[in-house]
Amino acid sequence: MFPKVLKRNFTRHKVSKRLAKRNGAVLPLVAILLPVLLMLIAFLLNLSYIELAQTELQIAADAASRAGGRTLANTGDTSLASAKAKELAELNTVAGEPLTLSDSNIEFGRATRADEDSRFEFSSSSSQINAMRVNASRDAFSPDGPLTMLLPGILSTDSVSTGAISISTQIDLDISIVIDRSGSMAYADNEDSLTFDNPAAAPAGWAFGDSVPVPSRWVDAENALDSFLRVLDDSPQREIVSLVTYGDNATLDIPLTDRYSSITDQMRIHGDSFQEASTNIGGGIATGNMSLKSDPNRREFATKVILVLTDGIHNLGTNPEDAARQALQDDTLVFTITFSSEADRARMKSVAEIANGKHFHADSAAELVTAFEEIGKSLPTLIVE
Repeated sequence: MFPKVLKRNFTRHKVSKRLAKRNGAVLPLVAILLPVLLMLIAFLLNLSYIELAQTELQIAADAASRAGGRTLANTGDTSLASAKAKELAELNTVAGEPLTLSDSNIEFGRATRADEDSRFEFSSSSSQINAMRVNASRDAFSPDGPLTMLLPGILSTDSVSTGAISISTQIDLDISIVIDRSGSMAYADNEDSLTFDNPAAAPAGWAFGDSVPVPSRWVDAENALDSFLRVLDDSPQREIVSLVTYGDNATLDIPLTDRYSSITDQMRIHGDSFQEASTNIGGGIATGNMSLKSDPNRREFATKVILVLTDGIHNLGTNPEDAARQALQDDTLVFTITFSSEADRARMKSVAEIANGKHFHADSAAELVTAFEEIGKSLPTLIVE
C-alpha cells in the first residue's frame, strides 16, 4: 500500500490534470463565443441608436406639422405653411443632424372623421384644405440620406432607412355669437350712456324703437361681426354659427347655420327697431351654450365656442360666472369681448378664464373689428396625431 502522503500527492496530481484538461476546453470556447458576444452587443447598440433616431424623427415631424398647420390656419397660404414646417424641422436634430424637409415631404389635403371616436382620415386635395401631412424620412431619397449605423459593418450593413408621419388637422367649429342689445348699445363708443340723454347721433324726436343711430355701438358691432364672418368664410374648415342676442332676456335669433347672411340680416333687423333693455350677460351665455348642445345641426365632434360681446355691466338675470362654469362642464370655450370704457372688463376677463377662453377689449370701432378678426383667425384648433 502507498503511504498516505504519496496517496494524497497522487490524488492532487489527478485533479490537476483534470483541471488542465477543462481549461484547455474553455479557452477555445471563449475564443469562439467572444466575437459573437461582441457582435451581439454592437447589434443592440445599433438597435438602440436606431430607436432613438426614430423617436427624434417623430418629434421633429410633429413640431413641423404643428407649426405649418398653425400657419395654414392663420393665413390659408400653403407656401407659408410649408416654409414654416421646414424651418421648425431644422430646429430639431435626428442622429445629431438637423432634419431637412423637401417639398415632396409635405402634403396638403383634407382630413375628415365620421364621429368623435374615429381617427382622422387624410386625403391629398387641392381644394377645401384643412390639413397638412409631414412625411419625414431618413433614407436614400431624403435630403439628409439614410441613418449611418453607430457601429457600421454589423450584419453587413452600414446604414438604415426610417421614417415618421405627422398630420396637423384643423377641427370644425360650432360657434354661438352672443351680442349685447342693451340700451347702451345705441350710443357711440365714446359716449356716456348713463346720462339718460338721447345718443348724440340720434335725430330730433328719436326714441327707442326707432332705427339705431349712426354711429352707435350696435352699428359698430354689426360691422365687426361682418368682418368676423368673412374670416370664417375664408377659412379652410367648415364653421357653423348661431346668433344669440340679449337684453332683459336672451333669445336664440338664428340657429346653427353656415348661411352667414342670415346672421347679418338679423342684426340689421334688430337695428331697424332698436329697443331699450337691461344687460343679462349670463342669460346670453347660457342660451348660446344651449344652442351648441341641443341644435339639430350641431356636430358632436366639432369644437364648441361661444363668443360674447358686451359694452356694459351685467345687471339682470343669470350670473355670468355660473353660465361660464356650465359651459366649461359642456366642453364649450367662452371668448369675451368688452367694448367701450363702460364695460366690466375685469368680470368678463374672469368669465373667459373660467371657460378656458380669452378676453379681448376694444375702445373704438376700429379696435372692435380687429378683436373680432383676431378671434376668427385664432379659433382653429389643431390636433397632431
